[in-house]
Amino acid sequence: MQKLIAAMALPGFSWPVCTAAGTGAPGYDAFEDCPTGYVEAQAQSGHGGNAEQYCAKYTTERGERIELDRQPRVRRDRPWYFDIRQQGGSSTRAWFDLKK
Repeated sequence: MQKLIAAMALPGFSWPVCTAAGTGAPGYDAFEDCPTGYVEAQAQSGHGGNAEQYCAKYTTERGERIELDRQPRVRRDRPWYFDIRQQGGSSTRAWFDLKK
C-alpha cells in the first residue's frame, strides 16, 4: 500500500486496470448508506460554500415536503472500492483505504 500511495504522488499517475478481470479504475464513496427510510441530503453552510452531508426523513402533507428527522452521514473507514466481476456475471465490491 505504501508503494501505491508513493506512486500516486508522482506526475502522470494512473490507476492500473485489468480489463480481462472486469476491473477498472477504483471508485470512491465517502459515506455509508443512509438508514432505511432516510435519503441523502445536503445543505449549504457558511460563506465558503461548504455542504453539510446528512440523511433526512421526509413526509408530505398537503403537497408540501416536510423534514421529520436529520442525522449526520457516517464516513466510511475504507472509502475506495473496486468492483470485481465474478464468473457468473455478478460483481463484488472490495473496499479499501489509502492510509499508510
